[in-house]
Amino acid sequence: MILTIEIVSRPIDKDSYKLSLLRSAERIAAVRIFRPERLTETEAEKRVLTADGSPNGIQGLLQYFNLVESCLSLIKSYETRNNFTYDWIIRTRVDGYWSAPLDLSNFIRGSYIVPPGSTYGGLNDRGDLGDARCRRDVQTGDTEMIH
Repeated sequence: MILTIEIVSRPIDKDSYKLSLLRSAERIAAVRIFRPERLTETEAEKRVLTADGSPNGIQGLLQYFNLVESCLSLIKSYETRNNFTYDWIIRTRVDGYWSAPLDLSNFIRGSYIVPPGSTYGGLNDRGDLGDARCRRDVQTGDTEMIH
């Protein structure tokens, strides 16, 4: 059995209306809505990150990393409060459309999976999945490696 619990972290912006898609969600564990503020860009981040093809430059990447890390914090907090650990974490955008059930053969322990068709020449913000340990390693590695 797959238990789905929605955890949402997103900025208030012109696309906030997309949160209305959550009306049909069966279980919502946590929602964090915030006003984005400019993040400090370190010299290391300026050297390592590229803004090629990004309409918001390095700031856009940093905002995205911040968003993913805040979602991980919400997940960890929910797990701690409820004394359990998710087996799998599936990340998707609120406005993502699922045309079919997930193929369970894609759930491979120790693997971080980006579905076919989710590569757009930049950072994948559309969706991915992995077991809990692997997801945390990949997600927190995004910015921890740049110091």
